[in-house]
Amino acid sequence: MLELLIAHYGVPEKLITDLGGEFEGDWNMMCEAYGIDSRVAAAHAQWMNGIAERHGKILGTIWDKLCHQFDVINRTGCKRALAVAVQAKNATLTRNGITAEQAVFGRSLRWSEIANADDDEIMMSVLGNDGPAWLEAQMRAAARIAMISRDASEKTVSYTHLRA
Repeated sequence: MLELLIAHYGVPEKLITDLGGEFEGDWNMMCEAYGIDSRVAAAHAQWMNGIAERHGKILGTIWDKLCHQFDVINRTGCKRALAVAVQAKNATLTRNGITAEQAVFGRSLRWSEIANADDDEIMMSVLGNDGPAWLEAQMRAAARIAMISRDASEKTVSYTHLRA
């Protein structure tokens, strides 16, 4: 897994992992081979685990909505829904005014639906209206809506608690 990430995105300077057994042995040897500073979050550093758990919950919520909305029933569909949920989360503006993908790559990533307009006959013929690229474009739109609605409902709950 780490080799795939490195092949696509390059070697990270630092990785922070939890105490899971999957981050031992071969993982450590690979980090050493690539010169990656690999650190383990302290077992009692609840704030570090809390951040990861919160982001995991956000992804889980989006993934659930995508699975229900698009009737995901097989492994391929589950992988596609997870990838789209991650893409939506990474393309959402953060408090500092940039997205995660802008922070990492220096720009927003481009997806097929960005170039796709209803009057673009060439793109429509490539994407079709029932192929995997079209489905992923529809799922990305639904995931973005789920992210926005989740964020809005959290803020509404927080505001309600503050007023009470």
